[in-house]
Amino acid sequence: MAAYSAEREEVELTGTEGVDVLIRDESGETRARGKKIVYARLSDVAVLSGDPRITSPSGVVTGETLVLDRSQSTLKATGHWKMRLKGEA
Repeated sequence: MAAYSAEREEVELTGTEGVDVLIRDESGETRARGKKIVYARLSDVAVLSGDPRITSPSGVVTGETLVLDRSQSTLKATGHWKMRLKGEA
């Protein structure tokens, strides 16, 4: 299900099986998955909850809540989180 709030300029995506979002940029493909994803266009921030996972060319991050701030190029994880990074040879 997708719900858009024009007042807040946010899109909320939910799904019992989860929601997948694919982001393509110069660093490659990043996949964001969770049972709920709220994306705020003005701040360019996505908040993932419900068994969230972000997979990028750099590695994988999981946690209770993940906050992907594309405007600041940061990722925050709350609760019990785990990060696996890919090393370079």
